[in-house]
Amino acid sequence: MRSASAKMRCPFYTWRNAAEVPDERVEYAALKYFRILPSWGGLPGPAFFPEGFGLYNPTADATWPDVMAVGHNFGCEDYRNEIDAAGREDNKATWRNLCRLLADADVPIESCSMTNWFVGLQPGSKPVGEFLSRPDSRYERECSELLLEQIRT
Repeated sequence: MRSASAKMRCPFYTWRNAAEVPDERVEYAALKYFRILPSWGGLPGPAFFPEGFGLYNPTADATWPDVMAVGHNFGCEDYRNEIDAAGREDNKATWRNLCRLLADADVPIESCSMTNWFVGLQPGSKPVGEFLSRPDSRYERECSELLLEQIRT
């Protein structure tokens, strides 16, 4: 996606990028105080941003989407591990429901960009529940700025 520069500003996204891995104590602090795991990124197939490109057909010749679906956060660590081997997540419930919704609106899935408001994963196996254990204005602001840049792009 064209918003790669914004993606790099959000520290929770970049932690697994080799060039930007912080001191382990910083990652531990995020886990302890906010209970958010860093996004991994890198799924080559259809997957919501930040784990994938947010496109149904993430190739160089893909059409640029004109509709955006915004989720809350990508999910949990166990779900991310589950889809890692396949490199895609378009056979999961969120995608099936989104495809039906878009079809009902006569919008092809290829015209939709899929993203999330918050960058990061829930620890463990529960994809729902309290996402931030306490408010973090910097994290929330950076995720909001990232989302706004994606919308503008």
